[in-house]
Amino acid sequence: EQVIVGCGCSFTSVLEHLCLELKIPYVLHAMDPEDKPLWFRNMFEKPFTPAMCWQGTFMQETADIIAKIMEMHPHEANANGFSSRKSMLPAEYTSMQNLLAGWYYVGHEPFDEGSVSAEGSEEAALPVDSPERLQAREEALNVFCEKMSILEAHLGEHLYCCGDAPGVDDLMRFGALQVLLLM
Repeated sequence: EQVIVGCGCSFTSVLEHLCLELKIPYVLHAMDPEDKPLWFRNMFEKPFTPAMCWQGTFMQETADIIAKIMEMHPHEANANGFSSRKSMLPAEYTSMQNLLAGWYYVGHEPFDEGSVSAEGSEEAALPVDSPERLQAREEALNVFCEKMSILEAHLGEHLYCCGDAPGVDDLMRFGALQVLLLM
């Protein structure tokens, strides 16, 4: 019996979506993000990003893992034109910029009362409905909207970043924004 388990990591979700799109089998190993096993922390310099083992070789960068999956499954990657779909967005407009724009908005200051950031800060937390807090939220939202305007304009004219059907760039941007949209 197949059991589908979704991940909670935006980078891992990109890899999971790629495997689902290509219809290739995979095993997702869940780890406690706050208490990853010692072997994992010792093996990887950056124990906060996804990792993949392929035939005894471990790799960690999302882009490297995507390239390896596409290389090892060329038939599946080419089956419906998926691998040939390239982003139509400007090359300098990366999915990481979308992620950072969202994180900036979610984590803008001044801090909310009772937030983790407020507890460790020397700055005073402000009530959510204070004029300063509302102004800061408005400014952060304006920055977020400005940073997302290229994507918004493109998706106003096309179904996906890669045109009429999804490609790797669509998975990268969705993975980056998926968690933020839930916040």
